[in-house]
Amino acid sequence: MNLAPQRHRISVSEWHKMGKHNIFPPEARMELIKGEIIDMAPIGPSHAGCVINMIEMFA
Repeated sequence: MNLAPQRHRISVSEWHKMGKHNIFPPEARMELIKGEIIDMAPIGPSHAGCVINMIEMFA
C-alpha cells in the first residue's frame, strides 16, 4: 500500500477555470508552477514599498 502523498498536476486552462468559479478566496496568494498550486508568502512591507515606488515611476 502506497501511503505517500500523491501530487495532482493541473493545466493552465484548469487553473483559469478554478479562478473563474471562485474556488479559492480572493485574498489567497497562489501561483501555478509546473502544474502545481503553490501558496505564496504574504507581501511584506519592503516588497510593498518597492511596488509603490515602481508604480510611481511608471505612472
